[in-house]
Amino acid sequence: MKVDKKQAFEKLQLINKSLDKKYEECFAIKERTTKKKLMEQLMECRTRTSQVISELRHVSDFSNIQNNLIAKMNDLAFKAINNSSLQKMVDKRAIANEELYEKLEKEAADITSKMDFEKLAETHK
Repeated sequence: MKVDKKQAFEKLQLINKSLDKKYEECFAIKERTTKKKLMEQLMECRTRTSQVISELRHVSDFSNIQNNLIAKMNDLAFKAINNSSLQKMVDKRAIANEELYEKLEKEAADITSKMDFEKLAETHK
C-alpha cells in the first residue's frame, strides 16, 4: 500500500488545526478547573502530533519505514492510551473518595456538635 507523504502531512496538519480551534474554544469556558483540564489535554495531544510530525519528516518513503521508527510511534501511541486509562482510574477513585470524604465530614460535624468543649478544657487543664 503506497502512502503519499504529502497526504499524510496534510492529514496531520488538519489534526493540528482542529486542536488549535478546540484550544481557542476552551477560552470561552467559564469554569476554571474544567477549562484548565481541557487545555492540558489538548496541549498534550498537540505535543504528541508534533512528535509524530517530527519523526515522520525524516522518512522519505512511507512504504519502507524502519523498525526503530515503528517502535517510536508505538511508544507514543501506548503512552497516550496508558495515560488516558490511568487518568480514568484516578478520576474514578477520586469520585469514590469524595463521597467517603463527605460522609466522614458529616460524621465529624455531628460528633463535634455534641461535644462540650468548655467542659473538656476544664477537665484536661
